[in-house]
Amino acid sequence: MSAEKTLAALSAHLAAHPAATAQDAAKFLYQALYGPGHMIESEARAESWLRREAESLPAGRAAPLFEPLSEEYTRMDLAALEQITPQTAARMFCASAEPEPKEKTALAALLQTALARGLLPGEDAAGWTARYTAAGCPATHHSEAYRAAYLPAYRVVRTEFVRFFPLFAAVDRLLSGGAPVCAAIDGMCGSGKTTLAALLSKVYDCAVFHADDFFLPPELRTPERYAAPGGNIHWERLLREVLVPLSAGAPVVYRPFDCGAMALAPTAVRVEPKPLSVVEGSYSLHPKLRCAYDLTVFLKTDRAEQEARILRRNGPESLRMFREKWIPLEDLYFSACGVEAQSDLVFET
Repeated sequence: MSAEKTLAALSAHLAAHPAATAQDAAKFLYQALYGPGHMIESEARAESWLRREAESLPAGRAAPLFEPLSEEYTRMDLAALEQITPQTAARMFCASAEPEPKEKTALAALLQTALARGLLPGEDAAGWTARYTAAGCPATHHSEAYRAAYLPAYRVVRTEFVRFFPLFAAVDRLLSGGAPVCAAIDGMCGSGKTTLAALLSKVYDCAVFHADDFFLPPELRTPERYAAPGGNIHWERLLREVLVPLSAGAPVVYRPFDCGAMALAPTAVRVEPKPLSVVEGSYSLHPKLRCAYDLTVFLKTDRAEQEARILRRNGPESLRMFREKWIPLEDLYFSACGVEAQSDLVFET
């Protein structure tokens, strides 16, 4: 989010919170730029503190569940604990932290712009801003007036956690049953499947398996195989070596496919059972695999954005190959197998 959008978000926040002071505006901008890093001591302390604060909230308190601060950060109200566990919320909070910068020139400049535009409330807004800036723009609390009027209770988290909040809520519901959970993330190439799996790994004790490690070996690449929707993944090996052991709670041992050598890697990978296992990648929701999952996710993106991402990630020659071969095969699979329609959750990235 640009500085202009951040200032627009601040303006909307102040309009909705007329009791706010210049101090509250500075806190908003501080969080928009730097997130929650100054608040983190340990994950255990963060969770304990979150639980105590949630328990002290009065019944009937009303607040928006999410409030954007900037492109990077969002305020997540503690009402989110009705859908996710305190442990998940605390881990999101801790995973969103970055070291507090020593120099806060960007915040000082943004405050001066807000002051010049008359955004900062209060008769002493100019004086307060000058004193705050002279002190080096430290992390600050909400004003007493703001606390009394709005009972703020939230955590600042990275916006990517909010974007996929329904997924975290679904995982927490499934994990609450006590049994291991297996999820799949399928979708268009370039839609962020690997990135989403990594995001889940920041919050959960999670094992991630990549469908790319199960590319079809050369000896199986026949016209008949490619004519079958989803046939260009070695789904038989993914089922046998990963999904069947996971269903039995057993360790997973497999050899990833090495695209450079066009053969299986010489060394096997061993993965111990985890509370959450995620299979990510194109064709992970092949009809022969779908029944092995407790939760299925489909990611999609605009075609122009897809190509732009592939170009940045793989280069122009690979983009040509994706256009001519891999994207048409993927589209055939999505259409013939109804992948999006049969997924539990769908996100546009």
